[in-house]
Amino acid sequence: MIFNRYVIGFSLLLILCRCVKPSHETIDENLRSNYVIKAELFGFDDGTKFYLVDIDDSIVDSAVIKDHKFKMQGKIKDEPAYFSLQTTIDNKLIYTTLLIKNEPLTIKANLSDFPWNVHTYGSPIDSTYRKALSLTKSLDQKRDSLIFNFIKLPFSEQETIKSSYLKSVQAIDSLIELKTLDYIKNNQTYASILKLYYYKNIMPKDSVKVIYDTYNKELKLSRFGQVIKNYLESNQIEIGDQYLDFQALDQLNNSTSLSDLGLSDKYILINYTSARCGFCIEASNELIMIHNKYKNNLNIVSFSADAQENDWKISVERDGNLWTSLWDGEGRNSKTAFSYNFMATPTFLLIDKEGRIIDRLVGYNKGKLANILETNLLN
Repeated sequence: MIFNRYVIGFSLLLILCRCVKPSHETIDENLRSNYVIKAELFGFDDGTKFYLVDIDDSIVDSAVIKDHKFKMQGKIKDEPAYFSLQTTIDNKLIYTTLLIKNEPLTIKANLSDFPWNVHTYGSPIDSTYRKALSLTKSLDQKRDSLIFNFIKLPFSEQETIKSSYLKSVQAIDSLIELKTLDYIKNNQTYASILKLYYYKNIMPKDSVKVIYDTYNKELKLSRFGQVIKNYLESNQIEIGDQYLDFQALDQLNNSTSLSDLGLSDKYILINYTSARCGFCIEASNELIMIHNKYKNNLNIVSFSADAQENDWKISVERDGNLWTSLWDGEGRNSKTAFSYNFMATPTFLLIDKEGRIIDRLVGYNKGKLANILETNLLN
């Protein structure tokens, strides 16, 4: 998951701005046709390739540095968009985040400025977003420093200080959360609703609704607002509940329902997956083994978290095209994903022949999924 890699071990760069009045983040209509990103970066070798990765983990654009510069240009369908601008150097992810519309944006930075001190110019919305970085930046930097220093330690030393390390990180996280929630509640900006988009899953649903209802129409109609609306309207199912039927496109280009896939005759294992998820790739061989072993009693059904059809088809080929794969084109923010409480890839959901959800596994540890299936299918 390219876009989500920076979440692991790092706090999200979703910092909000203080704004008492409703947002007036507008831009010249003559500049709205395309985004144009011009970067002047120092400390990077010529030939370094940067990627523009969207919120659904899809690569939108890329460019190569030449003489300290690169340029990206394209069209944002749903404005504004939240991107990670990223590259990898010596297996280390170098990134910053952008919140932009179809407008010109200039970036100036040294390698050492990533991710917190990158300077951007020309975009009113991103300018607001950048000013907001100072709100929790010192806490985020302190958190990153703790994590980097911990990772560098030998495993034996990590085990010795693990408890105190986790307490320190959790204390910082609590402060970041308090500051962030305060600004979510008191802002009418795209940055505010973007942050609520991420925080919705750790807040009581009724609290999310109270805040969402205060936003103006423009923010509610944004991509982030629509996702929150879908989330609020979804009823999440749990172990013991009956499965929720849904329709999506299969790899043969047919509209297919989950109920079409032999639910009354076999168990169903839903595999919530994505093309660039490292653990999904690791799980592929075990899933193929499970398919071959239990195919008379179990149907595997993959449900794609990818927003782009090409990415979905990569995962179909990765898994050998051995079972039905479904794609609704809505990415990680589909109503189906919300209803099944699919928050991370991979997630596995086992449904019995009566249509009851009987087990759930989030993440992948080699052999654990096979053990769960052996326990449920052979007993």
